[in-house]
Amino acid sequence: MFKNYRPWGQIDWVFDKSDISGRPTFIGCLSTEDRCIESGVRIKGKFGDDAAYNFFIINDPICTNKALTRKKIDKSREELEDAIGLSGTIEEFDLFCPPLDFADYIENSISDSKFVVLDITSMPKRFFFLGVKKIIDHKVDNFLVTYAKPEEYGETGKLSGNPDNLEPLPFFFGKEKSGKKSKTLVVSIGHSELGLTSAFEEKAAGLDLQVLFPFPPGPPSIEKNWRFMNAIHSLGFQNKPVDPIRVSASNLSDAFDHMINISDKENNELILAPFGPKPISMAMCLFAIKTGASVVYTQPRSYSPDYSFGSGKTENGDSATYGYWVVMEGKNLFFDKAYYEE
Repeated sequence: MFKNYRPWGQIDWVFDKSDISGRPTFIGCLSTEDRCIESGVRIKGKFGDDAAYNFFIINDPICTNKALTRKKIDKSREELEDAIGLSGTIEEFDLFCPPLDFADYIENSISDSKFVVLDITSMPKRFFFLGVKKIIDHKVDNFLVTYAKPEEYGETGKLSGNPDNLEPLPFFFGKEKSGKKSKTLVVSIGHSELGLTSAFEEKAAGLDLQVLFPFPPGPPSIEKNWRFMNAIHSLGFQNKPVDPIRVSASNLSDAFDHMINISDKENNELILAPFGPKPISMAMCLFAIKTGASVVYTQPRSYSPDYSFGSGKTENGDSATYGYWVVMEGKNLFFDKAYYEE
């Protein structure tokens, strides 16, 4: 059981409550989404030109509307230059580029840094899982993950498409654990199952199932989430039916602790399927790095240029951009044994 608070919340509040100094290295993904620069703007407001800013672009192998995609990325770049002053070459990667290409980019970006901020807002899981692993392996003193909510999402069923086969994410193949009694698939519920159910039709009989359900999801997500939930429930898992574990879509820390509890309760080996909100996916990423669990995903080959619109606001009108401390002053808040009861 976790016994100390892992600081997280709206990013401005997190910085106000954190006594962290130094020159941060910021890494973010420039995209068609308005919110893709929001975290960078917040870092600029806090650290100004003392921060080192790194942005990259990811090109989909299947582009549904090349003209609109380029137009929106160019708009994001112009707004980035106006807000932060970043200009010059922004590196580009293909969505299915060799993983070591991106690993080298991360290592080069953080080579001299002890304070790293990684913005996962518009970063596909294939990239940010690997980025997180490399940053943790680098043993930085301070590591903050940021995520900005949109004002609204695009049309239902058209956010992404053409999913790849179910495969482990790069560097997250997992390993067999001796002494484990059973295997449990842990699915984070999102807007679309992207072929996950068909991939597990023949495998379900040999697995238990646990579901992390974002709650309260709010409209229109609730309809999409329950459709996904019903699809996964239709499979013949050993422990069917399963009550979902409700967890806030923003609460990375709570999601991580739920996975710790699932793993310990039945001496389970977990297989993680991150199809839900980014903060919950980030919790799965950290759990997999800590335990060696495998992470499987059906990576979409295309994303809609209208994936989301605007940058989210809280009820008070503040930016709905969140920060999550992973490492503070050399202590990993998710891995360090000092943060858990014996």
